[in-house]
Amino acid sequence: MANSQTVDVTIRNHRYHFWPAAVVFAVLGVVCLAGAGFLLSWVHRDVVPLVLVASIVLYAGLVSFACRRLPHAVRRIKLGAFLQTFPGRLSHPPSMISDIAFGPDPGEDYAESPLPVRFCQARIAVRNGWRFHLIVSAGDAARLCEWATEKGITVSDSDGYSSPRSST
Repeated sequence: MANSQTVDVTIRNHRYHFWPAAVVFAVLGVVCLAGAGFLLSWVHRDVVPLVLVASIVLYAGLVSFACRRLPHAVRRIKLGAFLQTFPGRLSHPPSMISDIAFGPDPGEDYAESPLPVRFCQARIAVRNGWRFHLIVSAGDAARLCEWATEKGITVSDSDGYSSPRSST
C-alpha cells in the first residue's frame, strides 16, 4: 500500500465538457477568416499580405483574451508539488494559484437528489488570469482544501463544502 504523502492525489471533474471551449475557438476562427475574406475582396493586391497578417494577429489576440477570461475545461487535476491539469498537462506551482473557492453544484438540488455522493463546484483561479471549474465530490473537495492549506493557498468555503463532515 502506498503512503499518502508520496502519492499525488487526483481530483476528477464529474461533469467534464470540452465542447463549449472548442465552439468558442471555432467561432473565433470563422469570424476572423470571414473578416479576412471580406477585406481581401476589397483591398488592392499589394495589401493582401498585410490583411492576412492582421487577421492572424487578431485571431491570436482573441484566443489569448478567451483563454484568460473563459473557464478552462479540465477532466482532472493532479495535486502534488504542482497542480497539473489534464488534458494538456499544464503544471501550475502553488505560488501561481491565487485562490480556490467552493460553492454549490449549479446542476443539482441536494434536497431532492437520490445520489449517495454529494457534489460541489471547485473554482481554481491562477494568477495569470486562467480559471478552472470542476464539479467534485465532497471527499475530493476536502482533499483539495487540505492540499491548498498545506501549500498556503487561500481557500474560500463559507458553506463548508470541503469540510470532512460534508463528505459523509
